[in-house]
Amino acid sequence: MTNQEAYRVVNFFHQTSPEVLQLLAKKYHNSKIVAHKSKNKNDFNFATEADIAVEKLIVDKIQKTFPQDQIMAEESYAAIAVSGKGRYWVVDPICGTGNFARDIKVYVTNIALVENGKLVAACAIDHTQAEYIWSVGKRIFIGRKLLKKEKKTKGVAIEVDLTALLGASNEVKEKHAKFISQLILKTDYYLLSVASSLTFAYVATCKLDAYICVNYKLWDVAAANFLILQAGGVVTDILGKPWAISSTNVLAALDKRVHRKLVNFLCQ
Repeated sequence: MTNQEAYRVVNFFHQTSPEVLQLLAKKYHNSKIVAHKSKNKNDFNFATEADIAVEKLIVDKIQKTFPQDQIMAEESYAAIAVSGKGRYWVVDPICGTGNFARDIKVYVTNIALVENGKLVAACAIDHTQAEYIWSVGKRIFIGRKLLKKEKKTKGVAIEVDLTALLGASNEVKEKHAKFISQLILKTDYYLLSVASSLTFAYVATCKLDAYICVNYKLWDVAAANFLILQAGGVVTDILGKPWAISSTNVLAALDKRVHRKLVNFLCQ
């Protein structure tokens, strides 16, 4: 990506993120469910009016600003065929829709840009803090301020993403359960699962130390993974192999030693 194009992407993040924050904060407090995505209507796999509205806002802006780019978005553009060449945007309007619908303010809007099969830019819009975390390479910003990477707490906190198991096979569920039990029994790590990839992005900002996700769509992890890599972290699959767009699971950590220990647990 050229410097001029990077500048356009940065401006896009600055212009779009405040509008997304404002849209959800003011208009869609009591958003209705408009589509269930599975046979089980009790799970988190549904869309609300707000999901549709946020996605439309972002997609409209992408099409106006970058008319030549393709789009992969959760609600309306999930089935497009994307090759390893060219550029496309990966959009999750609300990751944590189940939280949003229950008035639990833990959710995020994810936007990532892929160029020739590699992530080149990302923005995670944090509705909990009313701010956006973004990078177009090497440095991470919160809004217009450069992020100061500073861990403010002791210990190791890990997002283990239990909601990812909703559509997983029994084999995957059993393996993940074994991994979690090992962490509980053999470490003093602090485990959490908040039903949103917001915590994935928090690894990049030092609020959390690592996350594992064993069953996801690209829009769940693309933005956070890019941010973590730009923060100097490690992003692999659960066997320790480098993570790629085509990977089916992910293990990410800021600290290489923590990452190595988690890989060892998962490989047992």
